[in-house]
Amino acid sequence: MIDHTSRSGLEDALRALVGVRVEQLWIWGPIRLVLSRVDSPMRAHIDAEKWLVTDVRGRHAIDAATAPDSAAPMLPLLGRSISLAVERAGTLELFFDDRTKLTAPADGSFEAWTLDVDGRVWQSLPGGEVDAW
Repeated sequence: MIDHTSRSGLEDALRALVGVRVEQLWIWGPIRLVLSRVDSPMRAHIDAEKWLVTDVRGRHAIDAATAPDSAAPMLPLLGRSISLAVERAGTLELFFDDRTKLTAPADGSFEAWTLDVDGRVWQSLPGGEVDAW
């Protein structure tokens, strides 16, 4: 069971993302990764306005709110599984089974990302603090 009210709750949620597959990408300003597990009913999604994709082709800055076509480097993540998920100082990093790294960097002025795992929510607040509800 994930305790969503504590720092360890976030760490538990990030560990629970290991093996989760990207089922859908929603691009409408922020980009949402809709995640699912084949072996359980767990549902999760992550929203962020700005992403960094690091893959075999290089590093790509994604800002779909101002340039929707910049999201193209995220499309190969469909069907890929997360092998590691970490949060450091409000920055969320997802590592995938094809060695792609997806980063939602902390922001000094705005909420950077939101993680929802089965209705439990964590959000990177301005300045990098993470809150839960």
